[in-house]
Amino acid sequence: LSVCLSLSSFDCLSLSFDKGVVPCLVMMLRRQARGVFFGVVVPRGRPGQLRSVVTKTSTGLVGLEVDPNGRENFIKQCEAILEALKPIPEWSGYRIDVEKIINFRLNTARAHTDEEKIEEIIGNGQLEELMDHGEDELKLIDMYIEEKMWDQVKDQQFVCNMAGEDEDQEEPQEEPAK
Repeated sequence: LSVCLSLSSFDCLSLSFDKGVVPCLVMMLRRQARGVFFGVVVPRGRPGQLRSVVTKTSTGLVGLEVDPNGRENFIKQCEAILEALKPIPEWSGYRIDVEKIINFRLNTARAHTDEEKIEEIIGNGQLEELMDHGEDELKLIDMYIEEKMWDQVKDQQFVCNMAGEDEDQEEPQEEPAK
């Protein structure tokens, strides 16, 4: 049996007749009727326009699998990080910095549906990488809270040498009291 179907980019589909082919053909025809065929969704009412169901099949990074719901899971993780930060005092530099970064990422993910666009705007890799970093951040937040690290740095003064001066330079001496 040879069957020819006119499907998007397929001109002709030839099948040999055996017991396994007929159920397969029926399933393929049902999927086509619903607008789904070989991983491609055909939006109803817009003939000729196709959009891919799966945008990528590999992250290209060893040990890091593609998350088929990357954007949604990324948004959930950002919300979890913001919630985990609540026990840390609002004046803590760590909380302030992490909130700024995560809020930027969260707002970007909410504003765009295209994962590649989100990755491009954030500029720190793929969503899967960002989620991997987010898992590490959640562990760090737990440790930060457990050790109350904000108390350890509260009275410290940090000097950032942005002028590129030599670090061997002596610090100015205090003037003696008169």
